Order: sequence, then C-alpha cells, then structure tokens
Amino acid sequence: MQKLKLLMAAIIVLAMTGLSVQQANATGSVYAGDVALFEIGTLGDGSPVTDPTRTDPDAALGEPVGDNSPGSFVSIGFGGILVLEFSDKVANNAGDDFRIVEVTNGNPDCSGYPERAEIWVSQDNVDFYFIEEICLDADLDISNAQGLSEPLSWIKFVKIIDVTDASEFSQSPSLLDGYDVDGIVGFAIYEEPKVGEECFIAEVVEFNPGFAKYPPNNNEVLADRLDTDAVLGEPSRNNAAGEFISLGFGGDVTVKFGDKIKLIEGEDDVIIWETSFGDPSCSAYPETADVYVSQNGTDFYFVTDICLTVSLDLNQGDVPAGWEWIQYIKLVDTSNPNSFSTSPNSDGYDLDGIECLNGFYVEEDPKEPEPEPDYSCGKKGNKTLVCHRPPGQGGNKELTLCVGTPAVPAFLAIGGSIGPCNNTNRIAPQEAEKLIKELPGEPVVIDNMVAAYPNPFRETVNIVYVVPAPGNSEMHILDINGRTVKSNMYTHTRDNLLNDVSVDLSNHAPGIYLVKIVTEDDVFTYKIQSVR
Repeated sequence: MQKLKLLMAAIIVLAMTGLSVQQANATGSVYAGDVALFEIGTLGDGSPVTDPTRTDPDAALGEPVGDNSPGSFVSIGFGGILVLEFSDKVANNAGDDFRIVEVTNGNPDCSGYPERAEIWVSQDNVDFYFIEEICLDADLDISNAQGLSEPLSWIKFVKIIDVTDASEFSQSPSLLDGYDVDGIVGFAIYEEPKVGEECFIAEVVEFNPGFAKYPPNNNEVLADRLDTDAVLGEPSRNNAAGEFISLGFGGDVTVKFGDKIKLIEGEDDVIIWETSFGDPSCSAYPETADVYVSQNGTDFYFVTDICLTVSLDLNQGDVPAGWEWIQYIKLVDTSNPNSFSTSPNSDGYDLDGIECLNGFYVEEDPKEPEPEPDYSCGKKGNKTLVCHRPPGQGGNKELTLCVGTPAVPAFLAIGGSIGPCNNTNRIAPQEAEKLIKELPGEPVVIDNMVAAYPNPFRETVNIVYVVPAPGNSEMHILDINGRTVKSNMYTHTRDNLLNDVSVDLSNHAPGIYLVKIVTEDDVFTYKIQSVR
C-alpha cells in the first residue's frame, strides 16, 4: 500500500513519543478477546516450560498490563506459537495499525535481550500472511502483509511464532523461555463500508493536463496516465499503469464526491493518495500540488500545499471558518520541472484517489426551541409559582407557593426563585401556616402540607394539615381497601388555615390507612400506620 510520505517527519515525532499515527487519531483501541491457538515451546535447553505463572495464554487477553508481574503475560517458549483473536476487526489505515507488547525484566533493548518472533495476520484464522520478524515490542503495518495482490483492509487474528536464538543470550539456556507476550493492541476498529456510502471521488469535473519533461513524446503526459476513471472510487494504492492520473507540470484536476463530505475542526478530513515509483521521500521526489476546496464547485478556497501522499485537515488556509462540509477538491500541480530528470515519468503530481475520513455530512434537523417553562398558577393563571426559602433557615427549608405576580420580586429579594421547589427540604404544616400569614401577595400553598403524629400509632393519631387558601376542606381516612372509615368537613379563614385533628381508630384493625385531604383546589394524601 502506498505510504504517507509528507507525514514521515510527523510519524518520527510520534514514534519518539511512543504513539503511532492511528493512536493519535483513533477513536478507540482494540485488544485480544480470545486465544485461538497456543502451542507452547520449550526452554532454551529443550526442556518443558513449567512455571504456571508464565504459561497461561489468557494473560495476553485484554489491555496489556505493561509490566512483568507474575501472571500478567505468557511465555510462548522457544518455537512456540500463539494465535490471538482481536475482539473486533482492526482497520488497515495509513501507517502502523497494531502493536505487539512484549515484556522482559528491566525493559532491555533488543541488543541486550533479543527475544524474537515472526508475526503473521489473518482475517479468518485459516489464511495467514507474514508481515515481518520483530524483536521485543513492535508496531506493525497490515499493508506489509506478504503474498497478496491487494492489501487486507482489516485483520482479526495475529499469529506470533517464537524464533528466538538461545545462542544470542549470555544466560543459561535453562533460564530462557522465549518470547513473552503481554498483549496486542489494534489502533482503530474497522468500520464496514455502507452500500452507496463509500467516501471517495465520484466524478472528475475538470482535468487540464500540464506537460511532461520528455521531448521524445512532445512533452506530453503519457496516454495511460490521463484516464480520469483511474481516480474514481477507492484508491488502488499501487503505481501500475492505468491506476492513477498524472496532472503534468502546471496541470490541474477538479473532483467531486458523491455527497457532502464531513469536516471536523482540528482533525484530518481526507487522505490524498499520490503514486510514485519506489515510494520515495518528498526531498528525493518533490511532486507537489496546491489544494483548494469548494462547496458549490464555483467558489474555491486555498487550503495548503502538499507533497506526495498526505492526510489533511481541510479547515485551514483561506477556507471560511466554521465550514462543516465540502463536496469539491481541486489540485493544481506546483512541481518544479527542474527538480526532475528528463523522463516519461517526469510529469508532475500523480493522483491515485482521495479518501474522506469522516464520512458524509448529515444535516441535522433544526431543533425546535425548548418551550419556556410555564410557572403561572391560580384559577385564572394570573399568579406565579415561587419557591420560598424563609430567611434565617440557611436555605435548608423551602415551600412552593402560588403568589400574586406583583409580589414575586419581594420573594426573589429574600432568596426565593421562580418555579416550584424540589420538595427535599419540607416545611412542617405548623411552620407553613405562620409563614403564609406573614408573607405578601396572599400566597397559596402548593406543597402537600399534611403530616401525622405519632406515626405509627396505636389507637389515636393527630392529623395536621394546612389548606392552600381560605375555604372548605374535607378529611377522609380510608383503609387499605379504599373504604372510608372516618370523614369530616372544616371551614377555614385566612387566620385559620391550619387544621390539627385528633382521630381515634381504636375500633379499627391495625394496618395502613390513607389520609385524604380535599380542598377547593387540590387533593393531598398521606399514609399512616396503626399498630397494636
């Protein structure tokens, strides 16, 4: 697979910090979820590996521990084989795709402790493809899998085969047990492409080839490099004839995606895949281009200049701030012909294709504004709900009131708020009646102002309640079956909103009863319990 060339410097920096390109951008890591095969090898002297703290392959599952504590890794032994299955498909992105985490006491380098292994990968646990031989920890690129005509887009299985040479160690062979595996880490989960949603070039809108530095062909770009169909769809990531177009020196191409592609601020949005023979570096083969983007195919904005293949954040340069999508990309070759020899291959920037990284842009339905809360109350809706917090209580007591609107500022001035209380700091009915008489705006109690004492009780219970406003109230006591066992009616004035009634239930069976208070505006209930 074609490698990212312009990003080599960045990759080196990431490697110095212990991160890969995928780790820097991945949405989540993938770890081994199952052991598909374990054939333990031997100690360096050919005898069996018997230490139970080093021979459990399940120790390699899940997130690597990162140390060599007993039971946190598995030693596969000289010549041993371990096949681990990732918990999800690991994507083949640009650069390294997964890591083998090895543990050795003291964390030596390979020259000091050369434990080695061959790494093979597979999608189905049947066909495995060799990637490379590693020593100790290693980050690996799925694209390096050998024996394939097309690179794997994902893997699920990793085979680790110990190839450690005991003769390279100063320790006694009987103390050596081969490659130690702490775990494996995939850098990005593979997402299955949705039908019709592959995010690649769908159309070449305009192509104006430049010239080649090759007089025998009249300085024209070779015909097999001018087929614009070559850049449509998924990039081929190889430099075979007919798999790319050459812009020619000074040439340009404008391409269109099948729909709006999504831009994410601060993240790379596309990979522009370039193709050059031998995968040279930019300094060795400086094929360059300017990148422009557009939403409508008419107004283009400069993004940046690039060299060879690059992963690119499109929200930069002259692109309007806040753009969430684009649909067109224009590349203008800026390669210097003097930097190239006279050759049919000296023909400017070679485009294999463009891959968008964030999928298509989906316009969200405009959200309807949240309705303003309605805190009106009263029979005519001309009053306002207020949560009253009596001064001197440290905010620990509160009472929901329905207050005349002109009086609301007075409640706010002493720590109240508009809207109902949360009823976690309840005020007793006796306190509520006193408060109401002293407050402005003829407030009406909204909270359930019913209480009982003692509760549980044996024979007699006192029911205490405050009615919301002057008028009549009814008190009913119902048994657990809903039958009324006591019932009374009371009249309340502004100065007599509190009712404290003693109720004798000695002639009734013990159990749960429900106190039901009915006022002209509300119904309040309260549970009481009779015990013997």
